[in-house]
Amino acid sequence: VALFAFAGYKAREFGYFAASTKYEGLSFTFDVETWGLIKLVLGNFFITLFTLGFGLPFVQMRKFRFFCDHIKVHGEADFDAIRQSAEERDALGEGLADAFDIGDF
Repeated sequence: VALFAFAGYKAREFGYFAASTKYEGLSFTFDVETWGLIKLVLGNFFITLFTLGFGLPFVQMRKFRFFCDHIKVHGEADFDAIRQSAEERDALGEGLADAFDIGDF
């Protein structure tokens, strides 16, 4: 009983988080039902249990694929606005030392 209540709560929570997220004119929705989330959690539990933990990479991939399949992006992204910086960068990591204000040793 607790699994069903918790899964229903998490499904609504994920939907709320997605609906509350806005970025550069994009909005998101997460369309999952409680039963779909329960099947994912139980399936992942049994995969982990029966493989003695060796199935964890497979479980992580199932979870990632589930979320990617159920999240929807609404709107148009402006890919032309994404540009690489033309500024020269130092390849020796001195910029990181300056950021932490390490100074001279």
